[in-house]
Amino acid sequence: MIDQAVSPDRRLLTFVSGFWQAGGWLFLAAIVAGAGAHDLTSGGSPGVLAFEALLVAYLVTMYFLERRRATVVSTSGLELRGYLLAESIPWGRVADVRASRRWGMRRVALLLTDGRVRLLTAPRDHVFEGDRDLDAKIEAIREAKPDQVSRPSARTGR
Repeated sequence: MIDQAVSPDRRLLTFVSGFWQAGGWLFLAAIVAGAGAHDLTSGGSPGVLAFEALLVAYLVTMYFLERRRATVVSTSGLELRGYLLAESIPWGRVADVRASRRWGMRRVALLLTDGRVRLLTAPRDHVFEGDRDLDAKIEAIREAKPDQVSRPSARTGR
């Protein structure tokens, strides 16, 4: 067990994918499984049954991959966990933290010192994963940075 008071890299915040977004994959899997059960009892073709079984397996896999998606904020930087890969961004590379709006979805965006923008995997606010506290979470990420990144206006996100 590591003592967090001694550890130079301490985890401060963790944001994970919302249950409803991940749960949507299970909901779709249940619908396809129900259709497969109907096809099985009514003598459906083996090809259709095999396709439905593969589709259920895919949807359940997507549920677990979606639950993996997270952002971990620590004293040394941020760790972005996607479906399959993870990326670490040290605080020294972060110039600004702001809100980004695309296609009806609000996400946290990092403006990096090299001018690139990196969208965080979580938290985010959209139809399937509403997060009314997104602005407060952006502020919490800003406050986690040791030297305090610049604070854009809350209204414009810039």
